[in-house]
Amino acid sequence: MVEEAMNYVKEKMAEAVKNGIDPAQAQSMAGQKTETIQKRNATSKEQAASILFLASDDASHMTGATVQTDGGWTSF
Repeated sequence: MVEEAMNYVKEKMAEAVKNGIDPAQAQSMAGQKTETIQKRNATSKEQAASILFLASDDASHMTGATVQTDGGWTSF
């Protein structure tokens, strides 16, 4: 089993949800992107690329791994 671990993904739908929530929670969510090494949220294309890799023959020898696509979040 190989899994893909995502962090926050910047999407129009996520932005819409963010705009409809409590201001304190929105501020907390906005701060999440500054807490990664890359200082930004992932795009859906970036997340999809890692998922497609894991589903491809190129990842056929990977087992029991978690691929972190979180902009460096886990390195803190």
